[in-house]
Amino acid sequence: MKKSKFYIFLNFIIIIILSTCVLFGTAMINNGCDNKAVIDEKTKFENTSTESATIKDIETVEDERLMVEKEIEDFDEEGIERQNENLEEKNEIIFSFTVFGDNGPEDGDSPQPEQFLNILELVKGCNPDFVFSTGDIIHGKPDDNEIIKRQFLDFLDAISILDCKIYIAPGDHDVSKEVTRSYFNKLINKDSKSYFYFEYKDVYFIVLDANEEKRGEISGEQLKWLKDLLSELREKKVFVFLHQPVYSILNPECITDGSLHLAFSDKKNQNNVRNLFNEFKVDGVFSGHEHLFNINKYSNTTYIISGCCGSDPRGTKEEDGFSGYILIDIKNESWIYMVIDLSGKTVTEKIISFN
Repeated sequence: MKKSKFYIFLNFIIIIILSTCVLFGTAMINNGCDNKAVIDEKTKFENTSTESATIKDIETVEDERLMVEKEIEDFDEEGIERQNENLEEKNEIIFSFTVFGDNGPEDGDSPQPEQFLNILELVKGCNPDFVFSTGDIIHGKPDDNEIIKRQFLDFLDAISILDCKIYIAPGDHDVSKEVTRSYFNKLINKDSKSYFYFEYKDVYFIVLDANEEKRGEISGEQLKWLKDLLSELREKKVFVFLHQPVYSILNPECITDGSLHLAFSDKKNQNNVRNLFNEFKVDGVFSGHEHLFNINKYSNTTYIISGCCGSDPRGTKEEDGFSGYILIDIKNESWIYMVIDLSGKTVTEKIISFN
């Protein structure tokens, strides 16, 4: 086994002390010999032997000192190499994923927007491990079975160019009516639950349905499931995806009289969900719905509203109206989000440490 740096250093100190003792002893012997008036032949022989032995001891100590210095030097070089390896490991991108949302056409008869098709080409070029949509993938009107079915099939046809799996947090346009919920379950979720989680390379991803029991609400069995799950994942790296933002920009007070665009429909429920994310130190929460880009940090959690990728943005670019997508690179101790516009240009980039 290699000696620890502390053990090597301790040996070095001991050798220095021994060297000092030997030199001090030699000086005492020589001083004693100089003060004697008569030295017989036997004493001369003994002193000569002692001096020879002392010189050999000094040479041995010096050799050991040089050897220890060399070991310390080698240890430092190995330590620097290990530090460089650790730094490379920290900076290595383990995997990537992309996030977009709100691509639904402007009316029930239109196909998926050209803008969305262009964004899909850009996303494919990023070669992500998987993709998340924050919802509103169709227009959702009128209440006609064949039209709604065609809208979902148009979406599936559009995303077929991707070489990876896509996970969708259902939006209010996707599931708020019986007919849309029915086709979302059949064609998108394949009759599985609309909220779920999975793990990938020690990172956990939670997809929520904020329109399951009531539009803009996470309650009942889903809320209990979320709380239990986050409790289990307390020390893990966690990202959450849902359609309506829990920190709304357009309607932070949950006004339900129709004067403002509705996100969460109940302020108490909104605060309960916020508190769960903050209490269990979720790393990132991605939402859509408001057709603008926004990023904020509350407690230890980063909240991102993803903008839109086909539907019309609300407001100008200066007002955070944004069309594009987000690329996330995952590293060992941090994650990087890059906001990419319709031309493929990165307009915002930031490194965030995991909690």
